[in-house]
Amino acid sequence: MSEDLINPLIQSVTGPLSNKIKSSLRYARKNVKLAQSLASTMDLLCEQLLPNHLAKNVDNFAEVNALHNLIYLLAAKSQQVFTSRIIHTAID
Repeated sequence: MSEDLINPLIQSVTGPLSNKIKSSLRYARKNVKLAQSLASTMDLLCEQLLPNHLAKNVDNFAEVNALHNLIYLLAAKSQQVFTSRIIHTAID
């Protein structure tokens, strides 16, 4: 894959979902102490580890898809844990 296509692919996967995760942590309505302690870890994950891993596996579309699905799940769960006012069941 050409170098011109790698960066847009990485940004399209990491950008919006990473922002959702970081926003959930920074503007937490519940579990505020947990959010504060996880903020630097999520910054490292979203800004360093995730783009680096995607750049290395850019030709492996199954890996990119699986990682996108995991980040999407992390974003959804972080919103539930830190900002949602609804109490969810133990299954979540």
